[in-house]
Amino acid sequence: MRRLKIISNLFAPDQLGGASLYTDLAAYFQQAGWDVQVITTFSYYPAWKLIGADKRKLKRVDLINDCEVTRLKMYVPSNPSGLNRMLSDLSFLFSLLCDSAVRPGKRHAVITACPMLSQSCFAKLADLKRYGPVVLIVQDIASGAAGSLGILKGSGFLRILEWIEEWCLSACDVLSSIAPRMVQILQSRMGNRYRVPYVYTPNWVHKALADEILIQTRGGCVPRNKRHLFYSGNLGVKQSLHEFVEVFADDQLGDWQLEIRGSGAMRKRVLKLSEVCERIAVGLPQSEAKYVTSLLRCSACLITQKSGGGDSFFASKILPALATGTPILVVGDDRTQLACMVRDFSIGEVVALSLTAISDVLKKWEENPSLLENYSSNALRLSREYTRENVLSNYERILESIYQDERSIV
Repeated sequence: MRRLKIISNLFAPDQLGGASLYTDLAAYFQQAGWDVQVITTFSYYPAWKLIGADKRKLKRVDLINDCEVTRLKMYVPSNPSGLNRMLSDLSFLFSLLCDSAVRPGKRHAVITACPMLSQSCFAKLADLKRYGPVVLIVQDIASGAAGSLGILKGSGFLRILEWIEEWCLSACDVLSSIAPRMVQILQSRMGNRYRVPYVYTPNWVHKALADEILIQTRGGCVPRNKRHLFYSGNLGVKQSLHEFVEVFADDQLGDWQLEIRGSGAMRKRVLKLSEVCERIAVGLPQSEAKYVTSLLRCSACLITQKSGGGDSFFASKILPALATGTPILVVGDDRTQLACMVRDFSIGEVVALSLTAISDVLKKWEENPSLLENYSSNALRLSREYTRENVLSNYERILESIYQDERSIV
């Protein structure tokens, strides 16, 4: 039987930040006949808080969807700032290195991911390529995001982080990223020194979410609420949602409503800012069913990005919006890959973070509701590229092709 290890700091019962995707990835390969083992940590995201007795545990083995899930201790800071994030990363690396059960005893394929460098660093230090093909999924380019978002300051520190990142990423047989421009950035930075194949493999709409969308749309879509924006996801620095909330609270936007569902480092600030405006409601992350209902009923899905963030990350929260035919409102830089995608496929609008720009778009939608209908139809067409079957079968083909390559055989 083919064996696969998935190493990820995020896994069920967490849902945001990729946790639902890696849980679905494990289930897919298990159902495809692979013997899957998951190495992760205890549930903590996006609240950055361990649950009850998990605070005192060093290790636990669970069984989820017939997959063995080994959870290792990781330092979880209450304030995940730049330094604390690095300490958290290092603590997970330490746990991975100290636990002998993490190293494959037999030939294994390995899938791991960034932005947490601990996982790719472990793959390098433990030389996991000796045991089988290694695929590394780059969700964020850590050094690029840290520099553009101001998380890490000083050119010297950034260059050190870039070198460490490149060294860690070279631990794989295939380097995959979720957006074409991210692949280009990695190729330009690493191409001459590390001869690693680079591939574009997007994220996908995971099975539980896709099934729920099918259930709720089987009888046809219900009418959408008018003048209702919906945001769901992490409330962190790179989303910069708190800056949008400050602008949205202005009376000039009339009776437009904003529903926010999420958690993260900036949640308290978002809550405080929302208190001055009755049109803004803030709640915790929803169940899959309620999340789908919110997407199907809102006027548009809001995606905010901190100005200057560049293309070192990509907001995959756009994918459920596409699958539900929900128009997109992107607030941020107009040259990012996300912004270009929204414009090129005519699935919504891209605006700068200014009261005038936001007000103009919302008024245009009020006066021309057919625009939202066109965006919805275009979104549904585009969503076909991001189905579970299309994306995960590609990952399986990648692993199979490496297995057949004599250079990967130990």
